[in-house]
Parts: sequence; C-alpha cells; structure tokens
Amino acid sequence: MTQSNPSFSLPENAYSNWDKYRGTRIPSSPSVSLAEETGIHVGDGSMGVYRGGAKKTRDFQYYVIGDLREDIYYLKGYVKRLLSSLYNIEPVLDVQEWCRSARLRLRSKAIVTFKQNVLGLPIGQKSNVIFPPVFECNPELEASFIRGLTDTDGCLSFADKGHLHNYPRIKITSISRPLLSRLKRILSTDFDLHPILIQDFKSRTTYDRNYPTLFLQIQGRKALDIWNECISFSNISKLSKLLIWETYGFCPPRTSLRQRLAIISGILHPKEFYSSRPIILEENDQDHLADAIRALGRRFGEFASEQICAA
Repeated sequence: MTQSNPSFSLPENAYSNWDKYRGTRIPSSPSVSLAEETGIHVGDGSMGVYRGGAKKTRDFQYYVIGDLREDIYYLKGYVKRLLSSLYNIEPVLDVQEWCRSARLRLRSKAIVTFKQNVLGLPIGQKSNVIFPPVFECNPELEASFIRGLTDTDGCLSFADKGHLHNYPRIKITSISRPLLSRLKRILSTDFDLHPILIQDFKSRTTYDRNYPTLFLQIQGRKALDIWNECISFSNISKLSKLLIWETYGFCPPRTSLRQRLAIISGILHPKEFYSSRPIILEENDQDHLADAIRALGRRFGEFASEQICAA
C-alpha cells in the first residue's frame, strides 16, 4: 500500500469550488505515472493563470500541446487517460486546424497549485525549469520523467551512415540548461548512457524572448538497446519509427505517422521513400490501420495499439 507524502498535501483553499464539485484529486506521493506526466508537462505542457469574465475571476489552466498529425494518437489515446487517472477529471481536447496543433486542457486551481508548489514547475515560460527533486535518486521515477519529456520534446531519428538510414539517434530538446545538465548526469550515472550536450544555432522564441536551443544527443545501437530496456517510449510516433527500424534495419527520414503505419501494415515498403516516385495514400483509406494496430500491440503492448483505436 502506497503511503501518502506529507509534502504533497495541499491546503483546503488550494481547491476551488469547481475542483470540489468535480472531485479533483491530487496525487498523494511520487509515482511512475506522475513522473511521466511531469516529463510531458516539461516537454510540451504549460500553465497559466488568466483573468476573465465580468468579475475578473482567476482562471487556472494547464495544457499539453502536440502536432495534429504526429501527436493526436498519443494525446487522445495515452496522455488523456494518464491525466484522467492522476487527477480524476477529464481533459478537454482542442483541435486547431489552422496551425495543425492539438492540445489537452485542464482548468483547475488545485492542479496548477500542486504543480507549482509541490513539483516546482513554473507558470509561464520554462527557460530555467529544473528536474523535479521529488523524482531524484529513484531510477524508475527518473526513467519515467525522461520518457515523458522525450515523447514530447525529443525525437528518434536514424542517420545515413553509408547504408540507408540505420544509425539511431535520440535527441532531447530544451531551452533550460539546468534541466539538460542534470539529465546528462542522470543518464550517465544511472543508465550508463553518455549523451553530449549541444547548443543549436537556432533559437526558440518564447514569450517574446529568444532563447538558445539546447539538446542532448544519444546515439548508436547499444545506446538504443539500453534506452529501450531502461526508459523506452510511449508516443506512437516514436514507436512506429522504432518498429520499422527493427523490422527492416533502417527507417527513412521525413515520413509522416500515416505513412509509417502504412509501412508497418505492409502497404508501403520503406525503400519506396528513396525513389523519385511520389508516395500516395488514399485520404480515406483506413484499411491498413488494423494490421498496424496488431503489429504495434504485439511488439509494445496494448498501450501502443490503444492510441490508434482512441483516435
């Protein structure tokens, strides 16, 4: 039985009347689910307190944003369930076609207060966000946080080392040097992974300020094997690339998730992406999804196939 952590307790006034009415629940102690969700927050999440309405009441919001094409399965089929299980309320999915993005949104004073006061996450920009101390010195919690962060603000790719794109690389991107410096030490010490910290020449504009983009890079087959065993991925976007690489020994770059699902189902072959002939899939052709669902489920488990079913 998991014991509650006194430091996780919130005062009564941290819960709004709306929180109490809906039965908003705050985790009582650190867990792998909370660690992963916190990594997701640090990657593609944000919090804000806004004033609106005639009475100018405060509106506490937390949301997670993803790409409409690549992350919609992950948001609807994985992150939504994770948020619901942790906080006992259903997030709202907003789809914004004009910018090809989707976001899950929670309105809760208790959740924002918990994340700010207990987990140490900032309201607004995250240029100096740190690795939450409540997850340190526990490899299982550290791995879960890193998985959530990589699923949202990281990427899995395969470089061309002379024979198609078969050399694996994992990148974790952030504008926070303290965060990446700490992750570098954790990955080296606890997981025998030895990433390099690189500053990209591109900058990221956040809240009208430019911040240098930093990333950790891990590369090589041995490193990917360690990653899969100790940390792994949850986002179907990354898992689809991994399954193609495991099946064919390479994974072509610049493919869409829809194209990768067609490869997994056998409708397309990855070598077709190296020819000058355009790759065409019928817009409403969903026949390949059933085979892809089964293949992903066999390799990674139900959580992978459920992401496609939910979307």
